[in-house]
Amino acid sequence: QGCGTCHGPGGDAADGPDMSTASSFRTSLVAKTYDDYLDWMAVTAQCSNGDFPYIAPGNPDGSALLAAVSHSHSQGRCDGSYAYHSTQKATIDGNAELVEDLVLWIQNGANAD
Repeated sequence: QGCGTCHGPGGDAADGPDMSTASSFRTSLVAKTYDDYLDWMAVTAQCSNGDFPYIAPGNPDGSALLAAVSHSHSQGRCDGSYAYHSTQKATIDGNAELVEDLVLWIQNGANAD
Protein backbone atom coordinates (compact mmCIF):
# COMPACT_ATOMS: atom_id res chain seq x y z
CA GLN A 1 0.00 0.00 0.00
CA GLY A 2 1.27 3.43 -0.87
CA CYS A 3 0.11 6.97 -0.18
CA GLY A 4 -2.01 7.03 -3.34
CA THR A 5 -4.30 4.30 -2.01
CA CYS A 6 -6.04 6.87 0.21
CA HIS A 7 -4.60 10.09 -1.20
CA GLY A 8 -5.59 9.68 -4.82
CA PRO A 9 -8.63 9.66 -7.08
CA GLY A 10 -11.31 7.54 -5.43
CA GLY A 11 -9.46 7.25 -2.13
CA ASP A 12 -10.80 8.10 1.32
CA ALA A 13 -8.84 11.36 1.31
CA ALA A 14 -9.45 12.28 -2.33
CA ASP A 15 -10.34 15.88 -1.49
CA GLY A 16 -6.74 16.51 -0.42
CA PRO A 17 -3.40 16.26 -2.23
CA ASP A 18 -3.16 13.63 -4.98
CA MET A 19 -0.33 11.24 -4.11
CA SER A 20 -1.16 8.55 -6.65
CA THR A 21 1.89 9.19 -8.87
CA ALA A 22 5.37 10.58 -8.25
CA SER A 23 4.55 13.67 -10.31
CA SER A 24 1.22 14.39 -8.60
CA PHE A 25 2.81 13.66 -5.19
CA ARG A 26 5.38 16.41 -5.76
CA THR A 27 2.98 18.86 -7.43
CA SER A 28 0.36 18.43 -4.71
CA LEU A 29 2.70 18.77 -1.72
CA VAL A 30 5.77 20.92 -2.36
CA ALA A 31 5.23 24.36 -0.80
CA LYS A 32 1.52 23.60 -0.28
CA THR A 33 -0.32 23.86 3.04
CA TYR A 34 -3.70 22.98 4.48
CA ASP A 35 -4.91 26.32 3.11
CA ASP A 36 -4.55 24.84 -0.39
CA TYR A 37 -6.98 22.03 0.51
CA LEU A 38 -9.63 23.59 2.77
CA ASP A 39 -12.13 20.75 2.21
CA TRP A 40 -9.62 18.13 3.30
CA MET A 41 -9.56 16.34 6.64
CA ALA A 42 -9.55 18.70 9.64
CA VAL A 43 -6.84 16.64 11.38
CA THR A 44 -4.29 18.14 9.01
CA ALA A 45 -5.12 21.72 10.01
CA GLN A 46 -3.00 21.54 13.17
CA CYS A 47 -0.22 19.95 11.18
CA SER A 48 0.15 22.11 8.09
CA ASN A 49 -0.21 25.86 7.90
CA GLY A 50 1.57 28.75 6.23
CA ASP A 51 4.62 28.27 8.46
CA PHE A 52 4.66 24.48 8.16
CA PRO A 53 4.03 23.35 4.56
CA TYR A 54 3.54 19.71 3.61
CA ILE A 55 6.98 19.69 2.00
CA ALA A 56 9.45 22.51 2.58
CA PRO A 57 12.26 21.97 0.04
CA GLY A 58 15.61 21.84 1.82
CA ASN A 59 13.98 21.57 5.25
CA PRO A 60 12.84 18.10 6.37
CA ASP A 61 12.15 19.33 9.92
CA GLY A 62 9.89 22.00 8.46
CA SER A 63 7.88 19.51 6.37
CA ALA A 64 4.48 18.45 7.71
CA LEU A 65 4.32 15.34 5.51
CA LEU A 66 7.35 13.81 7.21
CA ALA A 67 5.93 14.71 10.63
CA ALA A 68 2.57 13.14 9.76
CA VAL A 69 4.01 9.73 8.88
CA SER A 70 7.16 9.47 11.04
CA HIS A 71 6.91 9.76 14.82
CA SER A 72 10.58 10.68 15.14
CA HIS A 73 9.85 13.76 12.99
CA SER A 74 6.44 14.71 14.39
CA GLN A 75 7.83 17.39 16.74
CA GLY A 76 4.53 17.47 18.60
CA ARG A 77 3.01 19.48 15.75
CA CYS A 78 1.40 16.64 13.87
CA ASP A 79 0.42 14.27 16.65
CA GLY A 80 -3.20 14.04 15.48
CA SER A 81 -2.22 13.36 11.89
CA TYR A 82 0.46 10.88 12.96
CA ALA A 83 -2.06 9.10 15.23
CA TYR A 84 -4.53 8.87 12.35
CA HIS A 85 -1.91 7.43 10.00
CA SER A 86 -0.92 4.96 12.74
CA THR A 87 -4.48 3.63 12.99
CA GLN A 88 -4.45 3.17 9.22
CA LYS A 89 -1.05 1.40 9.36
CA ALA A 90 0.25 4.14 7.08
CA THR A 91 3.34 5.34 8.93
CA ILE A 92 6.88 4.80 7.69
CA ASP A 93 8.64 4.37 11.04
CA GLY A 94 9.27 0.69 10.40
CA ASN A 95 11.10 1.41 7.15
CA ALA A 96 14.32 3.27 7.99
CA GLU A 97 15.39 3.29 4.35
CA LEU A 98 12.17 5.00 3.26
CA VAL A 99 12.45 7.57 6.06
CA GLU A 100 16.05 8.27 5.04
CA ASP A 101 15.11 8.53 1.35
CA LEU A 102 12.29 10.98 2.10
CA VAL A 103 14.51 13.08 4.36
CA LEU A 104 17.27 13.18 1.73
CA TRP A 105 14.82 14.03 -1.06
CA ILE A 106 13.45 16.95 0.95
CA GLN A 107 16.96 18.07 2.03
CA ASN A 108 18.06 18.08 -1.60
CA GLY A 109 15.20 20.37 -2.64
CA ALA A 110 12.36 17.90 -3.34
CA ASN A 111 13.17 17.94 -7.04
CA ALA A 112 11.08 16.17 -9.64
CA ASP A 113 13.88 13.84 -10.77
